[in-house]
Order: sequence, then C-alpha cells, then structure tokens
Amino acid sequence: MPPADDRELNDAGGYVAALLDERWQRAWADARVFATPGEQDTDGPARYVFPSCPFTSGNAHLGHARIYSVSDAFARFRRAMGDRVLFTTGFDSFGLPSELEAIRRGITPAEWVEQCCENFRRDFTGLGASFDWERSFVTCEPQHYQWTQHLFLLLYEHDLIYRQTRHVHWCDSCQTVLAQTQAEGGVCWRCDSEVSFRPLEQWFFRATRYAAENDDNLDTLKGWDVNALGAQRSLLSRVDGVELEAATPTGARAVVFAAEPDALAQAAFVAVSPNHPQLAAWVGELEESEALRDMRSMGWRSGDRASTVEVIDTGLTATIAGIDRPLPVVVSPIVDARHGATAALGFPGVDRTDAEVGEKVGVARADEAGADGVALAVETRPARRYAITDFSVGRQRSWGAPIPIVYCDACGIVPVPKEQLPVVLPTDLRIDGTGRPLAEREDFVGTSCPSCGGPARRETDTLDCHVDAFWTWLSIAVPYADRAHSMFDHPQTARWLPVTNVIRGTDGAGFVFDQRSFTKMLRDVGLLTHIADGEPFTNQRMIGLVRFDGKKMSKHLRNTVELRAMLEQVGADVLRVAMMYAAAPKNDFHWTDEPIRFCAEWLEGLWAWAAPRARRWEALDPELRERIDGSTRLRRKLVTWCDMAQRNVTRALDAIEMKHAVEGVIALSEKLREFERRAELAFRPPAVASDPPAVSAFRPPAVASDPPAGDVTLDPLDEAALLIALRQLVRLLAPMAPHLAEELWWRCGEQRMLATLPWPEPVPRTTAPQRRRGDGVDAPVGA
Repeated sequence: MPPADDRELNDAGGYVAALLDERWQRAWADARVFATPGEQDTDGPARYVFPSCPFTSGNAHLGHARIYSVSDAFARFRRAMGDRVLFTTGFDSFGLPSELEAIRRGITPAEWVEQCCENFRRDFTGLGASFDWERSFVTCEPQHYQWTQHLFLLLYEHDLIYRQTRHVHWCDSCQTVLAQTQAEGGVCWRCDSEVSFRPLEQWFFRATRYAAENDDNLDTLKGWDVNALGAQRSLLSRVDGVELEAATPTGARAVVFAAEPDALAQAAFVAVSPNHPQLAAWVGELEESEALRDMRSMGWRSGDRASTVEVIDTGLTATIAGIDRPLPVVVSPIVDARHGATAALGFPGVDRTDAEVGEKVGVARADEAGADGVALAVETRPARRYAITDFSVGRQRSWGAPIPIVYCDACGIVPVPKEQLPVVLPTDLRIDGTGRPLAEREDFVGTSCPSCGGPARRETDTLDCHVDAFWTWLSIAVPYADRAHSMFDHPQTARWLPVTNVIRGTDGAGFVFDQRSFTKMLRDVGLLTHIADGEPFTNQRMIGLVRFDGKKMSKHLRNTVELRAMLEQVGADVLRVAMMYAAAPKNDFHWTDEPIRFCAEWLEGLWAWAAPRARRWEALDPELRERIDGSTRLRRKLVTWCDMAQRNVTRALDAIEMKHAVEGVIALSEKLREFERRAELAFRPPAVASDPPAVSAFRPPAVASDPPAGDVTLDPLDEAALLIALRQLVRLLAPMAPHLAEELWWRCGEQRMLATLPWPEPVPRTTAPQRRRGDGVDAPVGA
C-alpha cells in the first residue's frame, strides 16, 4: 500500500530526500515488509545475510554506511529473487570500547549502551537498512550473555578453555590484558599507548587445536572472496616443510620440523619452543629451571625481533639418522612466533633469523663446522606448522560478561552450574577508570560454593568482548522470544545455519578465524552437528574500509564522518549510492565528497526527469502497456539497452559488485534520455515558416508537484516504450536507492510496494508490426 498522504512532498516540489526517506521507511515498518519469514513459509531457499555488528562506543559513521549499504542492497535483491531472507545486525555492547566511552561521559555503561543502541537503530533505519529488528540482540542483555557463559563452561569442560600463568600484553592506560592481535606493533589497539608485558594468571582459548582443519577447509570455501581467504591464510602463517625423527637428549624419540627440506645438510641446531608439550624430553631437568619458567611465562611478544629475543643454550644435543653429527639444542620463544609450539631445525647458512639465533649461542653454520653435507639417508615426510597461538579471553575490566567460575578454599576452582546462569552483572555499576569496581562489589563477589556450599568468591575478571563475537551470528538465527530458554540446539539453527552470506570489513579477519574455530568446537561437543565441516559461513565478502587522512575511519581514532550528519545533509539514497559507487567493494574508499556530489547530482537529475514521466503511466492506453513494439530500429535499440542493463545489474548484485550495479543503472538512465530525444526528433514534423504551430498528438496532463516535463511529444508507441523502460529502470534501481524507487513506482499508479515484488524479467517486446492510432484512422507504421 502507498503512503496515505503525500501533501508535504507535493508542496515541497522537486527532490526532497528527507520526506521520501521518512515516508517509505514508515510504510515498510507499518507493513512489516522485512520481517523474517516464519517456519510455515517454505517458498524459496532460506538465505541468511549477516553484516558485521558495531561496537557501542560512539555514533555510526561512514564505515558503517558502506557495509550496511552494500549488505542491504544485496538482501533486497535476494528477497526480490525469491529467497526467504534473514537479515539484521546486533550490538557488541560489552568490553573496553563501551566502558571507556561511559567513563568519558560520566554515566554507567548500561546507560551509555542504551543511548548508543537507540542512536544506531535510528541511523541504520534512516539509511534504509531492511533489518528485521525483532531478530537483533544486545550482548549485555542477561538473556544473551547467559549463553556466552554457557559456552565458556562447555568449552572448559572439554579442555578448550584453560587457566595458566603467562606473561601477557598489558595496557597501563586501559588497565587490562590484550590479545596479541590487540597489541600489534607494541601499542594498544584501543588507545595507542605502549604495551608492556607482565605475568598474570589468565583464562586461555585453545585456538591452536583447529588450526590445521581451518587451513584445510580454505580450499573448499568456494564462496569466499580472495580478500577473505588471504586474511585467513595470513593469520595462520602456515609454513610448509618436512618432519624428521630425532633422538632427544634424554633418549626419547621425537619429531623435528624442517622449514628448509632442500638444505637438511646445513642443519646446525634444533630450536625448541618453551611451550613444547614434550619439553622435558628435549631438556630433561632443565624444564624446571628458573630461566625456562621465566621464558615460558614471557613467551613471544608482538614486535620482538630475533636479535632481541631470548635464547637458552641447553648444552645438550640431539641426533638425527642420516645427519653425521649431533645438533645442539636451544630453547627460544621465537619458535612459537614462526612455527608454533614445536621443535625445528635451524639453518644459519640459509635463513637470516636462524643465523641470528645461532650467533646468540655460538652455534656455527654447518659448513663452517666442517659438515660434509651427507643427508641423503634422512627419512622425511611432508609437514606444516602454524604460528597461531592460544590467546587470553579474560579481561581485568568490569563491563563484560562475568566469568561463571567461583573460587573455594576447600574445593578450588568450581564452575557455576549451568542451571544457575546467568551470573548477572550489576547494571548500576559505576566506573570512573580507577580501581576494579566489580571486584569491590561485595554483593557480587561473595557467594557460596556450588560444590560444598561453603563461602566462595566469584571470578572478577570478565570475558573479552571478542568472546561475544564468537557466536553473535548464531543468536540471530533464533527468534528473540525463544532465546531465554533455548539457543544452540534450537531447531531454527538448522534452518538458517550455516550463514549464507557474510559481508564485513577487511578488518574482521581475526573474528572470522575465531568464529570458524568456535563452530568446530560446538560440532565436536555435539551441537550444530548438521554443519559437518564446521564452517559457519558459506559465502564471505570482505568490503574495503573507509579511510580518512590515511587511517581507518574509526570511533576510537576520533576521525569519523558521522552517518546522521550525512543523512541530514544529502538523504539516504544519495549516501547509499555514493558508498557503492565510490570504489569496488574489495578496495578501500579514501574519503572525499566527490562521490557524494556526483551521486546527488545524478539522483536529483533522475528525479527531475523521471517523476513527471512516471505520472503518465496511468494515462497510457492499457493495450500499449503490455510490451514494447519492436517494429522500429530505435525501439529495438531500447529493448537491447534494457536487456543489457537487466543482465549486468542482476549479475553485479548477485556477485556483490555494487559499483558495477550502480554503473549499470546510470548507463540505462542515460540511454532512456537518449531514446526520448531521438524519438522526439523523429516524430516532430519539420518546421515550415508558413505553417501554423503544430498540435501535439499526445501531451500528458501536467502535475503540479512534478518537475516540468518540457515540451516533449512522442509517437504513442515510443511513449509506451519509454514508460515501460522507465519502469524497468526504477525496479533495477530499487536495491541501491529504495526510497526514490518506491516513490517513482507509486507515481506510476502501483499499489504494491517495490520491496515486495519479484526481480524484473527482461522487458516484454514484440517484433510484429503494430498499427498506431491517429485521429480516428489507423495508419500503418512508418506512414
């Protein structure tokens, strides 16, 4: 149904984006056009489109506008193609970003999150995002984070989360532990302060367990783009080589990795990770030495170099059959950084890093030590190693999902029973940046032991917001009303998962890796068993970032152009089209207002030209509406232009190549104007000075609210062809500029909203000659 009243729009005249946006967003909401199809709706394939979820740390900006413009255009297209679409986003509201913003504003984190979510919903709706808000989530809602806690317990039961004392990345400014990916370059991802390293007992996620499976599956992910696959390979840092059997200093048999299989004769030492699971076999009693304990605790720090990292010469040697000399054994965390927790041969004569390690402990190159290079008898087998490491998931901050663990003097570490979840975070928690507010709340800390009933203390670390991101994509598959009682085994997870299409920024690779590992964990503990390969996302498209002054546009960098300001300035459709037109999806968009100005001019021009012509449709002879008459060369060209646009735009939208889709619509709009100019010239009789002014054979009634149409007079068959093509243009435009398209469609006299219609087929046409009407006498075409 069209909006009931268009008085304001008519009185305004011209293209008034704000009125169009409000009018059609209200119409879509009133009709619940974007509601997720119910279980009884089985027409068409189920398609779950998942964009990234924003942190509640500030206002929406153009980085969000780009992701959601692209993902929304795709979701609208797939609905039109007949898919049953699930499409929404949620709000990552726990963690340091929200906490710091609440401190800055002098309010509680809960109050800030509520404000921020309200602003996000307003701005994303204002952009025209076709989200089903009834499927959204906020990670700080107890009914949501009870399942985050449930997951923690499940993974803890299966040894996929464990507790250990290690040196960890620490930010003094933020007063919290950071994962290695949050401390790249030795600075905090959040505040850019220098990161230190300190020992701390922490909860760790066993990310390494699924490294090989995650790697193997990359070759099967045919629906992932090059950026997405490349980002996963970069995270894994896979090294191919060979494995050899060695005799350790204690006489045990062990495996050694060689990254230089063609240089085995030049092997000069064995480097062992201090976190090697069989370290004792390599170093014997030295395993308990203070030096090795400190090294294990320190680990590999982001930013370390081989020339500065510690190396311990054990004074022990190992032997490998086929290599005619014993090899010194050294221990260093540089092995973790390059190959993971393993043992690896060092090749100082081939590898620069190995040369620096060898120099630190006085190990000579093999050729300098007089080795004759006899290595032909060495038995090897192909092997690979990964540099990825387990990472900490606990944070020393107060705004996060409480870790469901209690400490009892009698029983030790005791998990909270699942039936007692959620462990609720106090919503009135006030944080000012000093101390540890949660640890100081006796009403939270004091509890009883679930095992013996005696006094106990709750864990006062909270889960990092990245743990929430492990499974936010899954929660959307479950109806909101059911989430309090059912989640991972809910029947709708089988309907919607794996996610059909993920559309996110290129900065989300770390989240994706963790989500892939997490899905495999759920599969292995008996949940999501229908996802046999453990891959949560069938297709993934990574969208380039919006950059400002050379840096990623980001709230915490305070370099954003806010979405709300741009909507107020140019309207939703101009912004959407500009975000798609500015750069190919895989490329970054370095912010400039040139695409905004170009797209504003184009859409305003399109409106001025198309709006009055759309009104003519209702006045058109019904017999002429059915198809384009193809009896003239010009009309056949028009059909060709329409067919080309329909093919190109369809192909581009399906491939999420939105720049090409916009270009296809722009090209068609220009061809329609060209057709009109040429058709008018062909129909207009030659001017003769003595002749009286010509009387137009067809002139539609003027509409006061429309831009002036000019003195355009066409043959009725050309007029019909133009209007049929215009309607095709409007339908092709709808995923990119939905508000303008809906308005033009309604002005054609249509009662059904474009958002509810199927995708257009090629325009109907006929090549059989038709007769045209003229003053009551039928005349043959061309007469």
